[in-house]
Amino acid sequence: RHAKSDYPDGVSDHDRPLAERGVREAALAGEWITANVDPVDAVLCSSATRTRQTLERTGITAPVQYVDRIYDASPG
Repeated sequence: RHAKSDYPDGVSDHDRPLAERGVREAALAGEWITANVDPVDAVLCSSATRTRQTLERTGITAPVQYVDRIYDASPG
């Protein structure tokens, strides 16, 4: 998942960035993960801009594999 994203005109869904609120939320999520979850060994991340930005702001430093097909995946 990603934090709250923005909806700028003329930007494709794949390229939408995080909103200011999303930047704050991603950092808070990273703090929670660090405090409550065992260290992350690896990350699979969508190639969408907002998911990449979310990951960057969490502070997770595990190796990352960006996977285009995750972008179109649905929950479950």
